[in-house]
Amino acid sequence: MVEITDRTIGMTSREIYDLKKKLLTKEIEYYRNHIDIFCEEYLNIPLNLYQKVSLRAMAKYNFIVLVWSRGLGKTWLSALYVCCMAILYPNLRIGVIAPSFRQSKMLVEDKIDNDLCIRSDALRQEIVDYKNGTDQIIRKFANNSQIIAIPIGNSGSKIRGGRFSIIIADEYAQMNPNIVQSVIKPMMVAKLDYKVDAHEDEEFFDMKFIAISSAFFKFNHLYEFFKDTIKQIARGSDKHYASCLDYKVGLDVGLYNESVIEEAKRTYSKLDFDMEYDATFPDLSDDNWINPMDLIACSNLMKMDLSFDENYQYIMGLDVARTAGNDNTAIVILKLVPYKKKQVLEKHLVYQKTLNGKTFNEQATAIRKILNKFPCDEIHMDTTGLGLGLLDELAKSSIDPITNEIEPPLCDVNNEEHKKNILDGNFIIHGHKFSLDFNHQLGMSVKQNTQKRLFRMYSQEALDDVTNPTVEEVMVLEEAMKTRREIMSIEAKPRGNFLTFDVPSGGISEGRKDRWTATGLALLGADNIEKNMFRDTNNVITIGAIGRRDFY
Repeated sequence: MVEITDRTIGMTSREIYDLKKKLLTKEIEYYRNHIDIFCEEYLNIPLNLYQKVSLRAMAKYNFIVLVWSRGLGKTWLSALYVCCMAILYPNLRIGVIAPSFRQSKMLVEDKIDNDLCIRSDALRQEIVDYKNGTDQIIRKFANNSQIIAIPIGNSGSKIRGGRFSIIIADEYAQMNPNIVQSVIKPMMVAKLDYKVDAHEDEEFFDMKFIAISSAFFKFNHLYEFFKDTIKQIARGSDKHYASCLDYKVGLDVGLYNESVIEEAKRTYSKLDFDMEYDATFPDLSDDNWINPMDLIACSNLMKMDLSFDENYQYIMGLDVARTAGNDNTAIVILKLVPYKKKQVLEKHLVYQKTLNGKTFNEQATAIRKILNKFPCDEIHMDTTGLGLGLLDELAKSSIDPITNEIEPPLCDVNNEEHKKNILDGNFIIHGHKFSLDFNHQLGMSVKQNTQKRLFRMYSQEALDDVTNPTVEEVMVLEEAMKTRREIMSIEAKPRGNFLTFDVPSGGISEGRKDRWTATGLALLGADNIEKNMFRDTNNVITIGAIGRRDFY
């Protein structure tokens, strides 16, 4: 090999190459240890102080848990982190995993493609290949590193056997803990760059597991992971890092203002606000009525079911709130699916909505709109107190704004005045008067249906196969999550011969239990239909043709 001497500096071409390589190696090593500076100098993406600290910690430690307030940019910072690591280290396989594939894809498509790559020309040039599959989203970098978003699935079978250098577990609290232990964490056991007889040195990449999430109940595996991480740090571990940031950090750096927080306090229950914004882990007492694991097991509807099917009955549960204030008017729709083998009905919560600050007239209009989408056979509601005001509005004739057809009054089968005076009414409302006995029955219905797995809700993965979910679909999925939280928080207290049900002691949800009540009303109504539908007469099982539809 002929070496040419550069006359200006007196070095051969080989010496110049070796010097450049040495300088570049030092620069890369510096950026690996100062990843926040790499973001600002190379990617030209400015950062707040809390983001700089977190990025540097994520680059340094191996087991990391970030419990942050909504709006602080957990997923955005994770996306930035994996991009930096993919550039600074060759041949990395970085796995992005979330409870639903939709969430995994969001980190790559929304945060990397549609945000970071727009902010940074340098990042955009580093990505050399884009692959969008039905079960994988891959971004390949010039140095052969890859960011791979994958679905976790119901059992973890879709990702079992995979191997990654870094795992990002987004919304960790909502993941199945069994899948985390048996499928996800084993992905880090085998080294990707292992070679026979190779010595442990700087060429090996020390694998990382990063869990990011909003806070959740203390019974959840997120709290156990967070608590264990804190213990390891207290014992002097140099591999563990934990960060818990509340909404005040967002106020300090100007991510949102006081009005945003005040609106969240007004519209969220205290329970939801504490977890979503205050980054605190609420506890469940021994008095909590519904076993959280029962409710999670009931959350197994894997597809959105927002289209009416005339072969099934539908039932509405309705809890009425004030026209203004912190309470919501909660509406739930159950689809009743006969399970002939067990002679029971599965109650699928296919649709729900909450109304806040609406007049009774506006509430009645919204209910009729939902009934046009899901023509229900029965509506179960409280028809005393506030419920009486809404009942009066529903008992009036109405004009459909789309068809201009007159809609008949919606009447209460238990109301004698309606029976006497409203001859053209549609008697589908079943009005209830709340009492100790009735509340006891309502709570028992929720308990029995969750324990028997007859009550079914949407899974976090219900929108995984939907490319562009609608606003309504996203709203229904979010309502399912809020309903789970609210039901989990309900406590049972003995009162005479009955049980009463309320929010946890100490006002953790500020008295709000509208979703619980609406769900309980619908389930109790469905139980009565179930008893009439499957009844034993002379040892012959008959399926009652209740309502106007045939059943399978």
